[in-house]
Amino acid sequence: EYIFFIFFFKQKTAYEIKECDWSSDVCSSDLKNNGLDWKDAFHSIQQGINTVKDSGEVWIAKGVYFENIILTRSVSIYGGFNGNENYQSERNFEVNKTIIDGKNQGRVILCLDNNKVDGFWIRNGYVTESDEHDGRGGGILVWHTSAIIQNNFLYNNYETRGTIYVGHSNNFLVRYNTVTHNHGTIC
Repeated sequence: EYIFFIFFFKQKTAYEIKECDWSSDVCSSDLKNNGLDWKDAFHSIQQGINTVKDSGEVWIAKGVYFENIILTRSVSIYGGFNGNENYQSERNFEVNKTIIDGKNQGRVILCLDNNKVDGFWIRNGYVTESDEHDGRGGGILVWHTSAIIQNNFLYNNYETRGTIYVGHSNNFLVRYNTVTHNHGTIC
């Protein structure tokens, strides 16, 4: 089992960051990075997830990531890293804010295979009843799988049925999450 690292090198305010806005003199392209340590970290959360073969962890450093994430393998994603830790216990998700912004273009995180989502600020998910899952889970949708959703702060998401929604699943844990200023509820 490997641990893959994602690191956003250039810190700016949320309104200044654009997708793939990394200084070329600070980091190399993702094509050269293997994600096996912080200095060779990927810059896309989904790229780190896609690199996991069967099961594993993806550690994500503080920053704003404009992505919609799909977890299709048994992958655990952890936010709250500064980008120099060696152990998961060294992270601080309250200080090192790892923000996943769905750009108001769909669900922020979709869990489909025994996943863990831990330590993120999740915002700007947008799903309506015309969505294939009937507007469920604008922030996080757990669908037909087991999952652990914990230590997350979900805000400014739009959905018709639940900011965090767990559907057709009987083995899940949702705890220590803050859900505020969303259009919907926890289901």
